[in-house]
Amino acid sequence: MSSGKIKGVEHASIPSQRIAYLDVAKGIGILLVVLGHNAVKDFLPWMDQFIFSFHMPFFFLLSGMLFKPKYPLPVLFKRRFTTLIIPYLTTIFLLYSIYLFFTETPLMTIAQRILRNLYASGNYIEWAQMWFLPHLFVLNLFAGALFLLFYGRIEALWLRLTFLAGMLWGGIAFLPVFYMKEASLFGRTILLDGLPLSIDLLFITAAFFLIGYEIRRVVPEQFFRSRWVLFLSGALLLALNIAFSYRINLFIRVYESFIVNTLEALAGSVFILALSNLIAERESKLYSILNYFGQITIVLLIFHQPAQRITFYKMLDLIDNPYLAGLVAFVVSVGIPVLIYQMILRHNPRLATWFGVRQVN
Repeated sequence: MSSGKIKGVEHASIPSQRIAYLDVAKGIGILLVVLGHNAVKDFLPWMDQFIFSFHMPFFFLLSGMLFKPKYPLPVLFKRRFTTLIIPYLTTIFLLYSIYLFFTETPLMTIAQRILRNLYASGNYIEWAQMWFLPHLFVLNLFAGALFLLFYGRIEALWLRLTFLAGMLWGGIAFLPVFYMKEASLFGRTILLDGLPLSIDLLFITAAFFLIGYEIRRVVPEQFFRSRWVLFLSGALLLALNIAFSYRINLFIRVYESFIVNTLEALAGSVFILALSNLIAERESKLYSILNYFGQITIVLLIFHQPAQRITFYKMLDLIDNPYLAGLVAFVVSVGIPVLIYQMILRHNPRLATWFGVRQVN
C-alpha cells in the first residue's frame, strides 16, 4: 500500500488498463480494510471472519505483484523508505505534536509512547492499522534479499511454489513464539506483542508477496478477465467461510488452518483481482471512485481508524442502532481522509510526499 503511483512492475511497457485495474484492486482492498475495522463487526461476527479471511493476505499479494527484483537493495531501501517509513514517522510526529501542544499529557509519557510506536508491532502502535507500513518496508527488503540470494536462482516454477508453501507453513508454526511472551530488557520485564516491525510475520507475508510476484509473472492477462474466474473464486471463498470457522488475523498472530485459511486468502485475492478487471473494463463512476481510492490508499489507511472509532460510539449514543452507527462511521472514515487529501495534501506536493502519495490524476 504504497503511493498511488504504481511501482515495481515486471515489464517496461504495460497497457493503461493494467495499471487501472491494479489501482481499482487497491481501492477495493482499502475499503475492505476500513470496513474490517468498523465496530459494527462486534454485532456481525460473520462479517469480521469473512473480511479477515483474505483482505490482509490480499494486500501482501498485491504488493508482490508490483515487486521489481532487478532493483539493487540500496535502491529498494531508498524507494520503500520514502513511500513507507517516512509516512509512518510523519504520522507519529503529527500525532504526538497534537498530544504535546493540545493536551496535558506529560512529556515523559509522550516520549514513552513514541518509543512504543517505534517498536512498530501490535498494540505498541497508537493507531494499530499502521503496523502494515513498517512491516511492508522490511518485507520488501527481505524479499529482495531472498530473491537475490536464493529464490531467484530456482528455475522450476513447481520448486518455487513448493518453497513458498514450506515457508508459509513454517511461518504459521512460528506465530506463537514471540506473541504475548515475557522478555527481559535492561532489567525490566516486558510483554512482547510480536517482534519489532512485526518481523515474526515475515515468512507468512513473504509467501503471499512472492505468490503475487509469480501471479504477475506467469498468469496470462486474460485469466482475470474471465467471468468464470470471478464466479468460481467468489463461490469458493463464500463456501469456505460458510463451511469452516477457522480464523486468520495476522495482527493478533492467528492463522488457524494452513489449508483452509490459505485457500480463502488465495480465492479472495483472485476474486478481487477479477472483479477489479471487470470494473476497469468500463469507465463508469464506480471505476473512477475506486481508482481514486486506490491512488490515495495510504491516506485512507492512516486516517480512517480514529475517525471511524470516534464516530461509531458518538452515533451509537445518539441513535442506539449499531448498524446505522456503523454505516455513518464507515462513510465518515472514508470521507475524512478524502478531505485531508483534497484540502491539504493535493495542493502541497512536498507535504503529500511525506504521506507517501503523489498528486492524483
